Amino acid sequence: MSLSAALSTATSGLSSLQTQSAILSGNVSNAQNADYSRRYATLTTQAVNGLPMAGRVSSILRVSDSMLSQSYYSSVSGLGLADAQLANMNKLAGLLGASESSSDQTALGQALSQFEQAWKDLEATPESADLKAQVINRGKQMLSEIARLAAQENSLRLASQDSIQSGLTGINDAAARIASLNSQIVAQQNAGQSVADLQDLRDAELAKIAAQTDIKVLVDDRGAMSVYSANGVQIVAGTQAQTFRYDADSNTILNAGPGNGGSDVTAGLAGGALQGQLDFLDTSAAALASSDPNRAGLAKMMNQLDALAQNIMDVVNAAYDDPDTADAEVFFEVDPTAPADARIASSLIVAATADDLLTGRAGAVQQAMATTQITADASNPASAPNGLRLSSTTLSGLVSGILSYHARAASEATTDQAAASSLKSTVEIKLQDTKGVDIDTELAQLQLLQNNYAALANVLNSIISMYDELMSIGR
Repeated sequence: MSLSAALSTATSGLSSLQTQSAILSGNVSNAQNADYSRRYATLTTQAVNGLPMAGRVSSILRVSDSMLSQSYYSSVSGLGLADAQLANMNKLAGLLGASESSSDQTALGQALSQFEQAWKDLEATPESADLKAQVINRGKQMLSEIARLAAQENSLRLASQDSIQSGLTGINDAAARIASLNSQIVAQQNAGQSVADLQDLRDAELAKIAAQTDIKVLVDDRGAMSVYSANGVQIVAGTQAQTFRYDADSNTILNAGPGNGGSDVTAGLAGGALQGQLDFLDTSAAALASSDPNRAGLAKMMNQLDALAQNIMDVVNAAYDDPDTADAEVFFEVDPTAPADARIASSLIVAATADDLLTGRAGAVQQAMATTQITADASNPASAPNGLRLSSTTLSGLVSGILSYHARAASEATTDQAAASSLKSTVEIKLQDTKGVDIDTELAQLQLLQNNYAALANVLNSIISMYDELMSIGR
């Protein structure tokens, strides 16, 4: 090898080491960035006349593990589902004041107890005008509490619908960015440029989609990525992103992308926060019949309130009706001015007044409220399933059953969310151990490069000295 060739090799080697040092420096600078994947250089060495030249940096790649990344996206989706379910179950339990850790009487239970006690007090002193008024007021207060709970149906539904719409907006935006990044990655890869930064950005967008629905990812030879839901709904295909929209009236997700004509893809977007909210709003027969409190969660609670109102009216009216008269006396009735589709929980009213109250029926009403057995079919009617699995019980037992149902659902959702969070953390740690930056390793590698650089600098100085010696001989 000539001195000029040796000088060229040494110079190229120094340049290569400088590039590798810059990569390591970038790794160390991004050690705390969870979205950053460690970079590394690939080297190629050419030979001239059988002699090796300096290793050149042919490409800058990032560390990745497709299988581990897929597990991570699945865990993100699982946590998104668990978070949505926990939020919904906590809303329902919180609305009722239901808790497995508290023995305090709830507003609903207290209202029922006070109404029953009012009848008992009236039985002892039937001539008291104040106690007559108290029965009427306690009855109205109890109905007011049931109606207050039923009145939350619309706000709870709107909150879930907003979450679905927000989730779909997030999917649409992320899908569009992935399609754009695909185009940039293909172009830069064809030009021989590093695409590691773009790939990291693309992964961050994937995680946003995964939080809403479970996904599967495919990358072609050009570096372009296709994204599908776990059930096969196409979200991104190369540079083409699908667009989804939510139809609140039917609680369905439609594919509004090119060539899809608004097809229903609800069943195809399983997992993630979207499923949690869609399940909560589901009113299908299958969902209502399911033992899973997360499915048709809102409808089940409202049906429970309807069942409670209906049974209160049936038990009280049956006992209040005087068997010695031909007329059918009622204490409660459905408001005749209420809309035809109104829930009984929100349309029940007190029909009696303090002036015409049948005080002679006070004992019968109080006894009926305390002892009348409500059948399983009455507490969970086939016409409006509500998830309750109660055997024969009293009115207070029905209230307790409703509260226990929601306290247990919230507790189970808390356990499931904790498990999903733990799984995500475990997978995330494994992924970071694989693709993340280890400071000690990087510094050790940097020290090695520094030693190589110093050695190669000495070689370069020696070659320059040989040049100088050769030039002096020529003079």
